[in-house]
Amino acid sequence: MTLAAMIKKEANGFTPLENIVRNVGGWHLFMRVRCLMPHVNPLMGFTVIEVIVAMSIMLFISAQVLVSFSSLRENATLTRGAQEFAFNIRRAQNMALAVAPVTIGGVSHIPQSIGIRISSKEGSNTKYFFFSDINDDKKYTDPSERIEPDINLPQGIIMSAINGAIPGNPEVHILFYSPEASMLLTNFNGLTIPAPFIPLKVTLNGPAGGTRVVTVRMSGQVSVGNP
Repeated sequence: MTLAAMIKKEANGFTPLENIVRNVGGWHLFMRVRCLMPHVNPLMGFTVIEVIVAMSIMLFISAQVLVSFSSLRENATLTRGAQEFAFNIRRAQNMALAVAPVTIGGVSHIPQSIGIRISSKEGSNTKYFFFSDINDDKKYTDPSERIEPDINLPQGIIMSAINGAIPGNPEVHILFYSPEASMLLTNFNGLTIPAPFIPLKVTLNGPAGGTRVVTVRMSGQVSVGNP
């Protein structure tokens, strides 16, 4: 029997909600809900208060699902940004191993080293870039050394901390020297980062507080993990 037929079957033109629920197979669920309110006659329809309570519960559950989904999406974005950063460090290493020519300012030359410049300073902590240490001063000097445009982290993701960076100018250079891609880690003035800060750890943060750490070891190994 269809729902419309059940409604028409009642002589007075009204079918209690429990009769409809029972006929469409939801009687057990309906009775469980009604049993939570023993002062209510189960043969009666839902009251306005009951409907409001039910809607409130559904809205609460929906809100929890949305919060969980947002957190899941941010974690996925954070992980992707960290993995892309780690991939580009390996890419710089491979460029140094290949000893391939690079083009800077329209001029092609074979670099003695390939580096990545990173910073946790506000305004610079959402991006990084490749450079060639043309001046051999073990640091990024000026735009004449840049190989490619900025590589941006995913929206909302920042580099919040870099161990070994000087607090006043938290800039670090990850350098790979050809032809063996031997690694050198230096701070903003080109000085080698002290051994206590090795391996290098770069902390990435998301807007909701999620964290990933990219670890760079002197052996050339790069890994992504949680704090």
